[in-house]
Amino acid sequence: MARSLRIGVFVAVGFLAVFSLISFITYPPAIEAARRAGFSDDVIELGLQKSFEARLIFWGSQFAQIALLCWLGLTGDGRRLAEYWLQSCGSRMWLATLLMVLTLAIVRELLLLPFNLLGYFHGRRWEMLAEQYTLLAWGYDYILSTFLDGLLLVPTVVIFFWLLKRFPKTWWAIAPAGGAVFAIAYATLAPLLLDPLMNRFVPLEKTKWKDLKPQLMALVDKAQIPVEEILVMDASKRSSHTNAYFSGFGGTRRIVLYDTLLKQLSPKEVEAVLAHEIGHWENDHIVYGILLGTLGMLLACWILDGFLAASVRQAPWMAEAKYDPRLVAWLALLLLLGQWIVRPIENQISRIFETQADWRALQLIDDPKLAAECEKRMAITNKANVAPAPWNSWMFSTHPTSVQRIETAQSWKP
Repeated sequence: MARSLRIGVFVAVGFLAVFSLISFITYPPAIEAARRAGFSDDVIELGLQKSFEARLIFWGSQFAQIALLCWLGLTGDGRRLAEYWLQSCGSRMWLATLLMVLTLAIVRELLLLPFNLLGYFHGRRWEMLAEQYTLLAWGYDYILSTFLDGLLLVPTVVIFFWLLKRFPKTWWAIAPAGGAVFAIAYATLAPLLLDPLMNRFVPLEKTKWKDLKPQLMALVDKAQIPVEEILVMDASKRSSHTNAYFSGFGGTRRIVLYDTLLKQLSPKEVEAVLAHEIGHWENDHIVYGILLGTLGMLLACWILDGFLAASVRQAPWMAEAKYDPRLVAWLALLLLLGQWIVRPIENQISRIFETQADWRALQLIDDPKLAAECEKRMAITNKANVAPAPWNSWMFSTHPTSVQRIETAQSWKP
């Protein structure tokens, strides 16, 4: 059984390696479509080159993690590391499991640090980072976000271990319910507690763009949604990337505009972006996202339970139970590879949500030409890849391509 599981992993990694090579291949029909949409050859080439470099960094980080977890998850070295923690903890499995997870998390962060640094310098090379966003400022953000991730990781591991031990046969059905509760709590509290740790949020009327508020609130009134204020985020302290987003749950729902967006787009274009975020609000995309995520987690936990059950008392792990720390590295490898199965499904759902929001925005602003021009300007400003290969869009894109969004606007009729 263990041999079959390891063969399956190597086959999966092989497929991933092949796909990584294919992901660098350009797709001429996409380039032609971008030209027809009004993008110049210089803009197309710029986006392709920037995307190519980013993909090199991304795949390097992915295969570095896979190599680490294959080493510790498929050999006796991972078992010996777990046994060291078991001996140090007096055979208290919950503590040994937590320490094993933290060890892997620390090693992973050290392994990924060079790739994250490359990502910083890549942003600097393409002039996507603010001049004042120094390496020291980036390092502060990196340490803070890593610390916050660690704070969330510890209770997650403890609860997961408890479920495996207390409900060995039914944990997979219970965990998704707990995940849904956590997702709702996170969506509710993150805008109030976590987001302000990284950025400053100011009501629109207290910024230099306060004159925009009447026309933006007129759009809100037209949509008849309970938005009391529109917030502006100080994104320009880090980058020149233009964006906006809808977040929160229940009473903490809010629409946030990047200050870079307000600086670089016309008032009418800002209105078009706001209309898109209103579309997310009206369609309850956060609610549906949590619901679909819970259903997906239920299936994933059921499959994972089968893998864990098949791994108990098998070499090289020689675990005594599903919650044995000797299985931690193997579990981490399964989760990493499993993400590649889930990724295209999640992204397809996200693209559907984004298309729904685009359609609602078109209904609200009733100006397809404006919507198309706004999308074009944002793509150029963000130096986006406007001619991605369809297989890359299928695997990686959370949004429809710029060309698809422009075509949607051009084909829209009231």
